[in-house]
Amino acid sequence: MQAWLMTKGLWRLVFGAEKCPGTDAEAIEKWELRAEKAAGALYLNVTKEQRIHLDGIIDDPVKIWEKLAIVHVSKKPGTRFNAYDDFFSIRKKEDKSLQSLMTRIDEGMHQIQNLRPTDFSLSELDDELTCMAMIRALPDQYAHFTSSLLLLGTLDKTQLRDAFLAEECDFCGLLGHTQDKCHKYIARHQQAVEGAKNRYKCGNKAQAGSSNSQNTFQQPKSSPNNANSSTVVTESAENASLRSIHPSDPHCPLQLDADIDWNADTGATSHMTPHRHWVHHYTPYRVPIKLADHTVVYSAGVGTVVFNPVMNGKVARAVEFSRVLHVPIKNKA
Repeated sequence: MQAWLMTKGLWRLVFGAEKCPGTDAEAIEKWELRAEKAAGALYLNVTKEQRIHLDGIIDDPVKIWEKLAIVHVSKKPGTRFNAYDDFFSIRKKEDKSLQSLMTRIDEGMHQIQNLRPTDFSLSELDDELTCMAMIRALPDQYAHFTSSLLLLGTLDKTQLRDAFLAEECDFCGLLGHTQDKCHKYIARHQQAVEGAKNRYKCGNKAQAGSSNSQNTFQQPKSSPNNANSSTVVTESAENASLRSIHPSDPHCPLQLDADIDWNADTGATSHMTPHRHWVHHYTPYRVPIKLADHTVVYSAGVGTVVFNPVMNGKVARAVEFSRVLHVPIKNKA
């Protein structure tokens, strides 16, 4: 259609480059006649089903062209994704020449360029290609998730990363919810907390997670000075031991519920580490912590930590501990 309008000398008018002259009555009359000719040509070349979109603008060729572009050329990331997908799927057909292949590639790139906004920049292209690669890498089981992403009006790496994290639970692996809303994770966490409370009340002694050694610890007596202290300590991290169920056994399930098998038998209510890069699902969390020597330090955050234990020289199954405190000033792991 653009080529036909160009042969008739009407394209600059339809595209909006040729404006209506100011005060010259004769020039205005000629411009309006050409505008009506262009509007009529556009209207007649549109199917009857599509003419409903042109109600009220039938005499304005510029608005007709803009409306048709909105209806038929959607400049959304999803549309460009489909165009990129088609573009990189082009293959030479057996009965076609290399010249025809190059023509198809040029047409595909031209279509992609037409789908870009007028102010589209190179940095936006880099960002969009990264998003396209992330979406294209999803398997078929994410089909509904992919469709919802392609309907977004805007798409950037940060937005897409948040959508990815919100789509899959890191605890149970199921789709449609995050770990903080996972019923299995909440139930397992509550079970671990209750188990820790019961072990603390009963004063149970834990055994070490190795067949070669066994350690028992007693709960330290509270200090009178600490009882009168104005500092409210809600966490304590003293000695703790691993109650092993032999995770190196191949019949042992993956230890995602490691909290249940980690005995805070001497009063420790949380695990902690100074290594920020170990902690996943990091959340800022400041709380006072009483150490074994009765000193008080403060945490900076909380999250989950995955450990890969080595037993008897062999790597055992990975275990994940939830609610691990990040304490930057702690010098010992």
